[in-house]
Amino acid sequence: MTTTNLEIQEFVDYVWDCYAGPDLTWNAFKDLKPITKAEIKSNTEKLLKTEYPWGDGDSLDREMIRDMMFMSRGIKGLEYEVGLKKYGLFEETA
Repeated sequence: MTTTNLEIQEFVDYVWDCYAGPDLTWNAFKDLKPITKAEIKSNTEKLLKTEYPWGDGDSLDREMIRDMMFMSRGIKGLEYEVGLKKYGLFEETA
């Protein structure tokens, strides 16, 4: 399956709107380092290079990206840690 640049950009905007935009849905990163669209895109591209069964940018895809960003901030006990490990995306933090 090939994901187009437009589909990736639409997904980046969707994730941004949920976690960082002016009308954000969830303030999950309130007390953490702010996220960027570049970070969302980079993590999305990393996820797409794995065997992960991309759901066309659905909420599970969004939550995998969220957990990748949480992981980069040292957050432990991630909701989708098992999935991140399964697809080689989990990085142990001190």
